[in-house]
Amino acid sequence: MSPATAVLLVTTSVMLFQ
Repeated sequence: MSPATAVLLVTTSVMLFQ
């Protein structure tokens, strides 16, 4: 998994949990 994909997944998770 590329770093950019990991960043997108983390950002999406943060947006969902907020």
